[in-house]
Amino acid sequence: MTDAQKRDKRYYPPDAVIVFNQKVRQTGPGMRGKLAGIREANILVEIDGKCVTVSNKVLNKITVCLPREISVAQGDKLHLKANRKLASGARVTNGELVAVKSVQANGKIELTDGRVLDKSFREFLPGYAVTSYGSQGKTVDYVLFSDSTVKAATNAQQWYVTISRGRRGVRIFTPDKIQLRENLVRSGHRPLALEFAGGLRPRHGNLLWNRLHGYLLRFGQRAADTFCRLKQSRRHNQPSQNMSNKLPECYATDPQAHSLRVEISAALSLLLPFDQFAFAELASGDKEQKLRLVFATHEVLISGHVLRRIETAMQRMELSNIAILPSKYHPLIAENQPKILKIVVTENKPDGHQSPESLN
Repeated sequence: MTDAQKRDKRYYPPDAVIVFNQKVRQTGPGMRGKLAGIREANILVEIDGKCVTVSNKVLNKITVCLPREISVAQGDKLHLKANRKLASGARVTNGELVAVKSVQANGKIELTDGRVLDKSFREFLPGYAVTSYGSQGKTVDYVLFSDSTVKAATNAQQWYVTISRGRRGVRIFTPDKIQLRENLVRSGHRPLALEFAGGLRPRHGNLLWNRLHGYLLRFGQRAADTFCRLKQSRRHNQPSQNMSNKLPECYATDPQAHSLRVEISAALSLLLPFDQFAFAELASGDKEQKLRLVFATHEVLISGHVLRRIETAMQRMELSNIAILPSKYHPLIAENQPKILKIVVTENKPDGHQSPESLN
């Protein structure tokens, strides 16, 4: 449920339960309550006969759940749906798939990895099926994929994420093969509002100089026209203030970008359209991080440090350029800024072979 839906009473079923994921006022993580009312700037949650005010700015700290009774036994798989610090000090993460070792008499659930879910932690579902979005970063031997052929839920990016989860095989179940083929042609890229604006440019700067033009007329028409024209041209010709485009940065962002440019060498670069982007996967090692960008035709493996910003820009479809700077610039890069040490581009060929090109 989105924050906007949480502010609308129509989205709350009669038996809905509100669970706090983080501390809000006097409540703590895991506390539950019922919706008591919705106001313009906040919502009211009733907990043990007392009302807690939750501001619209922190609605991401609560989750609206529907209670359902399920049986849990040894060996069952569970899909965790909340981040929480357990009483033992261990943590659980939203999206984890875990296995049950035993169910204790006091309601606690012991997992095979040694962690114990508290009696109050009940934000989980049977872990035998997950969505395509939730499967990102996971790899299994075999995948059973059920596609309902709903047009809004099926596109090329979603499809690629799903079928690339299995090492050995994928079996697809669908009620309509023809409709499924049509849906796969669609790109999952969501256009920005600015893309529909064409060449429109904000006019507040021009309006300012138009107002000042009247005051400058005291110095003569020609002087006023020349002064305003020079000021406007100087403002339009100023370089972009986006820090990502300045050296010694190794990446650039552009909210209006439609593709990613990968600089393989000074004379060779690769342009990858966003409508072929499938997913990004970040892995941290002892010495460096590895960021994997998967497109329909190529895979880009980036090695370096502080690559989370680059991953976020790619997920937002704003990453416009990546490159490796000469080693002489490395001391100039701040510790909290991304540093790309190596780029490996692999072409996905129809025959299953891959052709890598690397740069370091």
